[in-house]
Amino acid sequence: MQFLGTAAAECYPNPFCDCPACQRARQSADHRLKRRRSSFLLDENNLLDFNADVMAACGEFGVSLCRLRNVFITHLHEDHFDYWNVAFLLMSAGKPGPINIYVSQEGYDGLMPLLEQMKQLPHTQMTDQLKQMEKVCRFVPVKPFETFETGAWRVTPVRGNHDSFFNGERSLLYLFENGQSSLLYATDTGRFVPQTLDYLKNKPLSTLIIEGSFGATILPKDAGHLDIESLCETIDLLEQQGTVTPQTGIYITHIAHWSKYGFDEFQDILQRRYGKRIWLAYDGLRIPPKGPLAGA
Repeated sequence: MQFLGTAAAECYPNPFCDCPACQRARQSADHRLKRRRSSFLLDENNLLDFNADVMAACGEFGVSLCRLRNVFITHLHEDHFDYWNVAFLLMSAGKPGPINIYVSQEGYDGLMPLLEQMKQLPHTQMTDQLKQMEKVCRFVPVKPFETFETGAWRVTPVRGNHDSFFNGERSLLYLFENGQSSLLYATDTGRFVPQTLDYLKNKPLSTLIIEGSFGATILPKDAGHLDIESLCETIDLLEQQGTVTPQTGIYITHIAHWSKYGFDEFQDILQRRYGKRIWLAYDGLRIPPKGPLAGA
């Protein structure tokens, strides 16, 4: 398992921003401060989110996607999904794919008519490419709390608390279980909605990956992201209901420059509260299949 990107939408540093956090990251030699948009490789067959930065991240970290079979999209904001990535399967010397792209039902209902309209435009190179891309991928709509199986994993999308592009589209969080370990990927979530908390109750996690987007910038209670206060509140709730245990490894991702913290400062705040079972993720970080970060 590996983080291919750990930033929010604008990357970190934001190239158009001169705030102190961006200047510090830009001038630093610490690779942990240079963040691409968030994506996570569960294993060689399964990827969470597929943005434009994934291609460069794979090159830097020596990752092959030749055996990729499933992409789980949290939502269709541009920092989480770039459909044009699929075209690169067509440019391979081998025959990668086909891949399944899992999206929410609302995202599917919004995206499919848009792609059909694009194929009707009078731009032959683009429309031909779109038609070829359909041969190497298929979109699969999924609904919250409906479990399905793929390979060794039982996958359950659960409801996030973050609005996306299309009417009614909200983010999905994904719970992966294989009988030995379980992982919840929860980015662009906001405070967990009651249905999600109820579903996760007394389901102990091996690994929790959760956003910490805004850090020291405190958000309104109904925001679609987490700050340091709402992040800790969410972890505490998950602990109280038996979802997070002392054995759960916790990794914080989707960090925006609005978080303001330096890497060590942010991580130290969290570890003083939760101990060394919680870590601030960074691009390229590998984690074991269960439990806290080994050897860190």
